[in-house]
Amino acid sequence: MDAVLLGGGEGHGGGAAGPEGIGGDRVLPDGDQDRVDTVGPVLTAVREGQVAGAIGPMETMADPIGRMRLLPQYFGVLPEYRGLGIGRLLWRAAMHWGQEAGADYQILQTAAGGASDRLCQSEGLSDLGFVCTAVV
Repeated sequence: MDAVLLGGGEGHGGGAAGPEGIGGDRVLPDGDQDRVDTVGPVLTAVREGQVAGAIGPMETMADPIGRMRLLPQYFGVLPEYRGLGIGRLLWRAAMHWGQEAGADYQILQTAAGGASDRLCQSEGLSDLGFVCTAVV
C-alpha cells in the first residue's frame, strides 16, 4: 500500500485545494485570512492506484486558554478496503501530523459503536461523553 499526501505541501500551510485563485489572488472569505497558516493537507491512502481512504483537512486552532488543538477531520475508508488497517494507518498519520504541528490535544467525534469509535477505543482512548440527537 502506498501512503500519499494530497495538498498542503510542506509543513502545514495551504489547503487541499489551496487558497490561491487565478493569478495568485486570495479567494478566502473575509475573516478567514488568518486560517491560511493552520489549514493543512488531506492525508490519503492509495492502494492499487485507487484512493482507499482519507483523513483531513488537517487543522489546528488555539482553544480559549491558548492551548493548540487538532480539530476533527473528515475520515473514511471505502468499504472494499475496510479491515486492512488503512483506517488505523490514516489515524496514526493524522496524530503524527498534529504533534508535528504543535497540537496539545485532539478533538474527536465518533458515532457510538461505529468503526471510528472502535478504532479510537483500540488505540487506548476513552469516551468523555455523548451527545444524543433525535429525528423529529
